[in-house]
Amino acid sequence: KLTLAELLRNPHQLEESLACMSFMIDRDGDFMMLPAGDTELCEGDEILLCGTRYAETLLRATMNNPYTLNYLVSCEDAPRGYVFQWLARRRQSKTVE
Repeated sequence: KLTLAELLRNPHQLEESLACMSFMIDRDGDFMMLPAGDTELCEGDEILLCGTRYAETLLRATMNNPYTLNYLVSCEDAPRGYVFQWLARRRQSKTVE
């Protein structure tokens, strides 16, 4: 599950939002005007936003990077790449023992 507030979080400062505002969400022809931050997003939602170019750049990067998107939702930086995932699993199995 992903909320609008999580999507619009600044990946560099999690306690801050991007410099943009959501005006509308189009969900299969149903329009939500000025949606709240706790609105859960669904696949296929179209969001009308207004903001800075920098916010657009960060939002595009977030939407094209599953690691960043997961980080915004969970606030945990998941290991990337095979070696780092293996090390994380190994470290985790030692703490379970």
